[in-house]
Amino acid sequence: MTFLLTACGGGEGSHDQASGGVQPPEVTTPPDGGTPAPAPEPQRILVPAYFYPDKVKIADWQALTESAASAPRVEITAILNPNNGVFSQQDANIARVATDFVNAGGKMVGYVNSRYGRRATTEVLANVQAYLQHYGEHIVHGVFIDEMANDDKRLAYYQDLYRRIKSLHPQLLVIGNPGSTPTSGYAQAADVLTTFEGKGFGEKGYDSYDPGQHAGGWLARWPASAQAALVHNVSSCASMQAMVKRSASRSSLSGWIYVTDLEYEPSSGVGNPWATLPSYWPALVDTVRSLGNGLPLPGCR
Repeated sequence: MTFLLTACGGGEGSHDQASGGVQPPEVTTPPDGGTPAPAPEPQRILVPAYFYPDKVKIADWQALTESAASAPRVEITAILNPNNGVFSQQDANIARVATDFVNAGGKMVGYVNSRYGRRATTEVLANVQAYLQHYGEHIVHGVFIDEMANDDKRLAYYQDLYRRIKSLHPQLLVIGNPGSTPTSGYAQAADVLTTFEGKGFGEKGYDSYDPGQHAGGWLARWPASAQAALVHNVSSCASMQAMVKRSASRSSLSGWIYVTDLEYEPSSGVGNPWATLPSYWPALVDTVRSLGNGLPLPGCR
């Protein structure tokens, strides 16, 4: 789904088929059906930071930076999104908050829209290059390819795009966002795939998400470190903790997670789940940190 200056999303909430410190997954070709599921791994937080650092939203960027500094054992990666990834010069306000965040220990990837394979590869590569030219490799550690297709019709496009990005910049982390379960060939189209984007509860909600039930179940045998989930419409801190616990389980295998209480209704297009950080942002970070260290969940305030 696409928002003004705030785009993020493949198939909204659908389960169906249709790096800077992070190594590409060891399993690049999905294993045979008899291979056991990979063991759970420490989780990372992937933040759609699509809020411009004006006088109001600067507080969200400050919160991100404070969390990166205070929770160094929790890897927080923010998706930078100036003008939906199309720009020709640096924005000084964005550069300032991005630098502060990275200096505090955070990681940054740049947003690029692929329009489900309809954009020319040269245009997408030009957007990737713009991040490195105007913000620098010391700030931007990778790219987030949004509106990624999930079927074999556009697979060659994405595999070619991935190879070309890596040939130009081998160190860049490539996160693809089909927002749903893609066919297995997409294992060669990104280092990390966002395989869920949608509501926490209800029909096709994250509470019932099971990557092993679609596209032959290949994601159930792929490393959790190569799978991400972006979950919205989760109203309470306790419900957020339930989502994070589920993401860390063998049933979901989402090694990268983000949960927010902001809402979006796909049927009407109303809402923007990435407009700010969630009201329980500090608790989200503490929850991921506690689970990663085998500690009891923190209390919700």
